[in-house]
Amino acid sequence: MSQLSESIGAVFASEYRWRAVELHKWVDPLSEEQFWRSPFSHGNTVGHLLLHLTGNLSYYVGAQIAKTGYVRNRDLEFSEPRKPPKVEVRASLKKQSGW
Repeated sequence: MSQLSESIGAVFASEYRWRAVELHKWVDPLSEEQFWRSPFSHGNTVGHLLLHLTGNLSYYVGAQIAKTGYVRNRDLEFSEPRKPPKVEVRASLKKQSGW
């Protein structure tokens, strides 16, 4: 791996770690009900936004860079009716991002 690639990788990893800390500050205090509550009729829930972030990382980092074969269903990221537990959504994000 070139020095440039290593440097870029280190910067991305550092940014992801910082973002994870910020994400936990905002998401951890939410109850399950708050996690899945839409702020207004046309808004997204925090849960759906985390599903979207997970899909985004899985697709761009996983499928495009690492060639994992991940197939994205972007529409479901914003409309998932099942509303999985907050801990499950966070675990999925952690798995996909390495956080």
